[in-house]
Amino acid sequence: MVAIYGIIASASASRTTAEPRHGRSIELTSISRPRRLSGVKDEPERLADGYDQPTAGFGLRAARCGNILSACSVGVSAMLISTVEATMTLPSYAMNQAGFPQMYERCLVGPLFRPWVDAILEQVELSPGDRVLDIACGTGIVARVARERLGGNGDVVGIDVSADMIAVARAAEPQIDWREGNAGSLPLRNGEQFSVVVCQQGLQFFADKPAAVNQMRRALGKGGRLAIATWRSDDEIPFFRDLRRVAERHLGAIVDQRHSLGDASRVEALLRDAGFHQVRLASLSRKIRFPDGAPFVHLNAMALVGMSDAGKDMTDQQRKQVVATIASESAPVLESYGGQTGLAFDTSTNLVSAML
Repeated sequence: MVAIYGIIASASASRTTAEPRHGRSIELTSISRPRRLSGVKDEPERLADGYDQPTAGFGLRAARCGNILSACSVGVSAMLISTVEATMTLPSYAMNQAGFPQMYERCLVGPLFRPWVDAILEQVELSPGDRVLDIACGTGIVARVARERLGGNGDVVGIDVSADMIAVARAAEPQIDWREGNAGSLPLRNGEQFSVVVCQQGLQFFADKPAAVNQMRRALGKGGRLAIATWRSDDEIPFFRDLRRVAERHLGAIVDQRHSLGDASRVEALLRDAGFHQVRLASLSRKIRFPDGAPFVHLNAMALVGMSDAGKDMTDQQRKQVVATIASESAPVLESYGGQTGLAFDTSTNLVSAML
């Protein structure tokens, strides 16, 4: 269960400094190219400009992802639109729509979420013998990288509310213990505890956040380490702020749930109330790049319509029409960030860590 912005992209290096659990500073730096995960084959991808880029099995060609998104945009049922809304607002019913988990894994995981995983695992100082729980794991990118790092010396469990997301995760890495379950009532075995709990871009979507954080505490053993990532406010991310303002011309004010925990102090308060200590706050930035920005802008327009009060009262046809209008009127924004043949923008996340 994660918030999604990307289709196919790469991240360039950007740095910040954070203080980990032992009090020393570490430098959190993005990667230019994801490492290959076990069970995923490297495959060169021919981008729009003809450049071959290894994508470690995460990407489809931009054209292929564009075709998937085109199918969403011209589909005749609201169910297809709901699957794209799921990439942004993550209702559990939409996460299980046919085809969405595969699109998520093939087109979205590598460019948007993989670049943050190393920083998350560094913050919890993942070590041999650790037992790791990835909550709201989606198709399991954090869990899979954790298992790769641990090798055979440790255990990894991934939990997500969507059975279909878990099915894709299990196909990608069958050696991980994947479980379907709700963050507010984790499916843990009697007395089961972990040394590390992580949650990447999930907490902001949980209906009962205090309950979810208390479940994280329940899952951790004494001295256990926790890391949570939540997107910063879109007021700090001009590209998304500008796209939202275009949409609001047609939809009225939009509360973007993806950025609803942009203030890291709110996450800190949740953790302290649940009994966590040594809470550390960091802000990380990455530059995200797309070889073709137009499909992404269309996808984002669909998400904004789905999150708006006005969109909830529209028919399928009305939604498609307003999405097309918003995407068209977003062209100047797209052009200012690189144009039709390339898109580059900065985005940022909170990374909050704590100990039990």
